[in-house]
Amino acid sequence: MSAGRVLVHCSIEELLGNARRVRAVLHDGRLPDAMPANTIWQRVNRREWLMTVHPFSEETVDRIRQENAVLRMGHSGWKSGRSR
Repeated sequence: MSAGRVLVHCSIEELLGNARRVRAVLHDGRLPDAMPANTIWQRVNRREWLMTVHPFSEETVDRIRQENAVLRMGHSGWKSGRSR
């Protein structure tokens, strides 16, 4: 929940299986322009933009790159913990 809004309604297994943590490094002096609609958590600290998206897809990554001043990106799964 965020500000009284339910962001995701699913089982823990589904959340862990379909959500990904995404890390984007933004260009100097830039903030995110467009947050994906399926973002359930985000934090911006200087140039680092961390977010959790559910459900995750490569199209979400492509959209983040196209709509924001992203220098580089990576994502990891919850169970594996490895960058992809």
